Amino acid sequence: MLGTPEQVSVPENQKHRVFTSDSSTRLGREEEEEGKKKKKKKKKKKKKKKKKKKKKKKKKKKKKKYLYLYYI
Repeated sequence: MLGTPEQVSVPENQKHRVFTSDSSTRLGREEEEEGKKKKKKKKKKKKKKKKKKKKKKKKKKKKKKYLYLYYI
């Protein structure tokens, strides 16, 4: 059984490798995993591109040209 990092003589550069007995044993890991719920990844919503509305061109009303025929 391993103790806490303070109790075991380990060089300073390897202190991160020392585990407590709970995390180093297999049972300890399984119990931790049961307690933790897996986080669901949120799906990123795709932004819909807004379609630009085409402006309708107003048709200019053509003035009717009347030909007045005058008979003299």
